[in-house]
Amino acid sequence: MVNLRTYINRYHVNTVAAIIEKWAPRSENNTIEYIKFVCRSTGYTPDTIIVFENQEQIVRLVHAMSQVECGQGWVTMRQCYAAYMII
Repeated sequence: MVNLRTYINRYHVNTVAAIIEKWAPRSENNTIEYIKFVCRSTGYTPDTIIVFENQEQIVRLVHAMSQVECGQGWVTMRQCYAAYMII
């Protein structure tokens, strides 16, 4: 989450698509499918602007991204909320 905060607040990489393209570049990942999965899971669009200070928005995004990165069921929403609270 610290990297995500840096992307958003320092570099203004703040849309769902831009964040995922930075996190999972096309040269290494199926970024288009990654973005589609996250959008389906969160209800966001690729152009949704993410505000790090919006806890609910960040937690939903991180949870969806964790499902792609780790597989479904490995990271819970509760763990994402806890991670947000310690940053």
